[in-house]
Amino acid sequence: MDRAKLTADEQTIYDRHVQNNDDPLTIKYRSRGDVKYFLECYGIEEYTIYRDLKVDVDASVNLNEVFPRSLTKLPIQFDVVNGHFDVSKNGLTTLEGCPRIVKGNFDASSNYLRSLKHFPQEISSSVNLCFNKVLASLDGIPPGTIIHGNFSCAYSDLTSLKGSPQFIKGDFFCNNNHLETLEGGPERVDGSFDCSYNNIVNLIGAPKEVGENFDCSNTYSRKATPGLASLEGSPERIKGNFNCFASHLTTLVGGPKHVNGNFVCVSNLLDNLHGAPKYVGGNMDCSANKLQTLNGFKYVEHKFSIEKNPDLSLVEIAQFKHQTNTELGRCDYKHDEIQKAVETIALHEAMNKAVKQKDDLPMARAISNTQMSATQTGKRKI
Repeated sequence: MDRAKLTADEQTIYDRHVQNNDDPLTIKYRSRGDVKYFLECYGIEEYTIYRDLKVDVDASVNLNEVFPRSLTKLPIQFDVVNGHFDVSKNGLTTLEGCPRIVKGNFDASSNYLRSLKHFPQEISSSVNLCFNKVLASLDGIPPGTIIHGNFSCAYSDLTSLKGSPQFIKGDFFCNNNHLETLEGGPERVDGSFDCSYNNIVNLIGAPKEVGENFDCSNTYSRKATPGLASLEGSPERIKGNFNCFASHLTTLVGGPKHVNGNFVCVSNLLDNLHGAPKYVGGNMDCSANKLQTLNGFKYVEHKFSIEKNPDLSLVEIAQFKHQTNTELGRCDYKHDEIQKAVETIALHEAMNKAVKQKDDLPMARAISNTQMSATQTGKRKI
């Protein structure tokens, strides 16, 4: 804003602040001259200050890591920012003073936010609320808010997703919180959905649609709950990868039916594969479980890994390989051992088939019928 837009009194107030080298965080914001001094001190350009002291900015606002820990809210009120707005790595406990409209990214990560009251009504790109260690709820986000980029609230203190935006056009990250349920979360995520490292025991409340990857792994690491024990509530179709490794699963029932990418269920408690996806377009990894059988397996486009399953016998693996011709990845047996076992099974099947064919020949049937007609004394009927 140029000097002509201030009244003489407002300009005098601004000039006095400059002359005295005042601390912008200790002055009272009562005039446009005061507000201009704040904006100039923090290098904010292309701004308009209205008579109600609200500020529009036709550029990005970067207030990253500039305030002392003692400053808990912004001292001025932004309204429309036609760029990114970044107040990350400060000591803010409230979003009061943040803009109503942000035409770029909104970043309030690494603060001490206690609620999301005063959250912007419109954000054109991504939202970052990560590392707000006392943020326990997403309440405060205006209903109907659509996030046009990514939404991240990871590494906070969330116990619920209630209040979450329902439509995310990018990725949704709520990993590394204290969530016990996914209920209240977004219904549609066009990108990836990550709820790993939480206390959830099932996937009820997960988005109905996920455009890319789905990650619900590492849920047994929290000792307050037994960990993810069921995939109930999972989207039926995953366009990317599905990760549920390092959890507490005893069954795959309730999980996705179709996974275009990789399906990874390493380090669980599975003893069979009932409920496995009907189709996996990438690799499937079921290593480090308690598998005793591969019953329930449907189809995988690439490699199927099953190492560190000590109760899974060579015979079971060889029969599986012989029946499905699936390409095996990592396994507790060497490729040559499995191949020899497959060849042995094939040889036995060929011998049994040959014997059956021989038994079906006319002479063999005639001899068999004659033997069946023998009397109890062993004499044949004439």
